[in-house]
Amino acid sequence: MNRSKLITVAAVLVVIAGTAVLFLRSSSQTSTQEQPPAAQSSNESATSTQATISNPSGALNNAAKAGLAVTAPTGISAVGASDKSATAAAANPKPDPFDYGRTPPIRMDTNAQTRSLAGAAEKNGNPERLSVLISPKPFDAEKYKQNPASYLSVPEPGRCNQPAAPSSTTPRIRAISPTRVQIKQNEGTKLRVQAVPKMPVTWTSFDLGKFSNQLTTMTVEADQNGIAEVTFLGAPGTIADVHIVCAAPMASGQIRYTVNVVKP
Repeated sequence: MNRSKLITVAAVLVVIAGTAVLFLRSSSQTSTQEQPPAAQSSNESATSTQATISNPSGALNNAAKAGLAVTAPTGISAVGASDKSATAAAANPKPDPFDYGRTPPIRMDTNAQTRSLAGAAEKNGNPERLSVLISPKPFDAEKYKQNPASYLSVPEPGRCNQPAAPSSTTPRIRAISPTRVQIKQNEGTKLRVQAVPKMPVTWTSFDLGKFSNQLTTMTVEADQNGIAEVTFLGAPGTIADVHIVCAAPMASGQIRYTVNVVKP
């Protein structure tokens, strides 16, 4: 091969190499300008999200259709099974089996007996009105007949421990209602005894609850047949067995009740 032919071949190779470089540059620019499907999808998703958030009502509608919960005007979060369970539990809480409630407070001016109790507490006197462990004064039948109201209006829980001494001439107190009953909280039951006509009878609870005078002790007068009756209430905060003792100062013996209080 002579020298002129070599020069011609070299020139051709240079032209081919230049063409290849130009082609590669052109392809690179085209590829840079064209975005891949994934990138386009991402941008479209971002654009859609921005458009939805800028339209609060649209966000709510789209969230509902997609099974999402809107936690703020522009905040959307997915609701999973655990979140739904927590929401249901909050809306329908299970009752606590150990929540027995609380004993409700009472107004001291509710009745004569609560006023008497409040006076003893404020003046720090008459402790026999405040505790079953302190014995009241001995019962005076003649004084009672002169003014029954003054005796009945004073609550003294220790009266249940002061029945008359047994004798051949002293009547004995007798229960004429069941001595063991079960009630629900906020329900009541009647406790009835037969003692001495027109004489007082006292019931005292040792385990909360309350009588119709709102206290845990109550004294009433028996009727002309000697029948005396009170209503005991299973107040909130009172649960299980409530022990109640009943006695009359003109009759011997005591009646012991067990009222079982259960949750509603």
